Amino acid sequence: MMPIRCRWSGCNLEIEATRLAYAARDAYLADPLHATVDADWLLSEELARELRGRIDSAKATISDPAYRPGGAYGHGLHHRGRP
Repeated sequence: MMPIRCRWSGCNLEIEATRLAYAARDAYLADPLHATVDADWLLSEELARELRGRIDSAKATISDPAYRPGGAYGHGLHHRGRP
């Protein structure tokens, strides 16, 4: 594994973007027998803009476990049998 060498500002942005990407993935991780996940939305510019807007380059973001990109069920997750 290569050592991480970057200035704080670059590391901060990369760390924050990674945290938000994993949070979005975790929010929409589902059993395919019970839910469908819109993978195209998870890879979309729309979601990237939403997540990018949450990054503050001056400080670490406070994790909000209630935050779900795209809203309660968002664009990315649809439970079978639910609208």
